[in-house]
Amino acid sequence: MVGNHLPEFLKKSPGSTGIGAVILAAGKSERFGSPKVLQQFHGLPFLSCITRSLRQAGVEKIILVLGHRADKVIPQLAEAETVQVVINNRYEEGQFSSLQVGIQSLEFSLGGILLCLIDQPHLQVSIYQIIIKKAQALPKKILVPAYQCHGGHPVFLPGWIFPEITAQPSTISLRELFSRFPDEIVRIEVDDPGILEDIDTRADLNRLEDMIPKAF
Repeated sequence: MVGNHLPEFLKKSPGSTGIGAVILAAGKSERFGSPKVLQQFHGLPFLSCITRSLRQAGVEKIILVLGHRADKVIPQLAEAETVQVVINNRYEEGQFSSLQVGIQSLEFSLGGILLCLIDQPHLQVSIYQIIIKKAQALPKKILVPAYQCHGGHPVFLPGWIFPEITAQPSTISLRELFSRFPDEIVRIEVDDPGILEDIDTRADLNRLEDMIPKAF
């Protein structure tokens, strides 16, 4: 799709960064007990929290990767028409397979993407802004946010690594792939432990809602 044939949510606006996002939400959410993509953080759906922060940071081209019970989930997504939804039928092979599906579904030219997790609705827009600013300065580097030397998410993946990702077995991990390119990785120290947190259980959700104030 090119030019005027692009749907509205894929068209570049003056505030766009040229960086997209892939949100991974294909898993079974077994420990949570129901699909995390349908849960709410401070009363706002996880997906809405993430897409709102991404767009405030200048990211418009957003791909959501679903898998488990996707046919049941999609009709319940308020954001379904504002993101590009793709289905990973191999979601049981792990998170890397969902990243591969997201990369393979790219229908536009991007300098890179932010790899986001659906269970991080608590991330502040400033985190996305910090990573995007660094990506604009170092567009060929893999960028990993870190808190007290511990790496977290979202990760910036430059365009040159897309073919490397899609060429791998779906069962490897992103960490394993990164180990092959140590000189291309830059860690960005941030003052936010939230990059290390994700919501696996309802107890996690309650704890993070208590720790992190409502930002919207």
